[in-house]
Amino acid sequence: VSCRWLQVTVGESPPGRPRPPSTPSATLDRFTRYVRSLVDRIVNWLRGPSDAVNSVEGRNSKSNSPKGTASGSGGASSRETSPPARGVCETLDHDAVMRIVRLPTGVDRNEWIASHIIALFEHVNALRGSVSEMCTTATCPTLSYPGVSKLSWVDEKGKKHAYSAAQYMDSALTQCEQKCDDPVLFPTKHGQPFPSSFHQSISALTRLLWQCIGHLYEKHWKHIESLNLVPQAALVFEHLARFSNEFGLLEAVEQKRIDSVVSVVRPPELEGTVPTPEV
Repeated sequence: VSCRWLQVTVGESPPGRPRPPSTPSATLDRFTRYVRSLVDRIVNWLRGPSDAVNSVEGRNSKSNSPKGTASGSGGASSRETSPPARGVCETLDHDAVMRIVRLPTGVDRNEWIASHIIALFEHVNALRGSVSEMCTTATCPTLSYPGVSKLSWVDEKGKKHAYSAAQYMDSALTQCEQKCDDPVLFPTKHGQPFPSSFHQSISALTRLLWQCIGHLYEKHWKHIESLNLVPQAALVFEHLARFSNEFGLLEAVEQKRIDSVVSVVRPPELEGTVPTPEV
């Protein structure tokens, strides 16, 4: 049984690595359509899941959905935009999100987790792209997120690098993209098993996604507000938090931090101020 309904498809991308949109409004429009498409599919599924499709095909369809760019070069400007239609994002309550995340009977656990992590990467990457022009070496010389004031990037050899927040997120999202495209970690052939390291790898990806979106919350929430993306961003936060909690993907201290953020952004009643979660 597949969770193809989680895959967000907004038109087709050219072969190979997708190019970033040419204008800021294109990035913003892509993200809002992205999340609106996701929640529309979710609402339809909540009303009654029906067509069970091949899960490998569902995950393979990721290559036809616009990923933006993990380098963050497709960012949006800080100019305000007219409010997008966002009612659906606000109608999904906590119980609905939990139903979305919880493993249904008869569905392969790893397939379910794989489809969720791919969708979450798409959304975090798009959200980061929408504010990338406001996250610079000057504004964010280091990456911080709730509970962590400074984070160094650790490469595959274990060496630490003093990256700016933008460089850190570039590296993190590039790594996530590479992992999501890895046919060993995410099998693309029917009957091919997931590797024994699957859970450990998904935990690492979840941690990177939380660090990226956590930085956007801590340093760029006002920018997200100015772009009228709070309901969409809040939904991504809760999706990631409930997903990680359901499958034990974050350490307890990190889970507490992201849960604290969710408690203040869902429902989004921010009144123009940046809420401060407990850490």
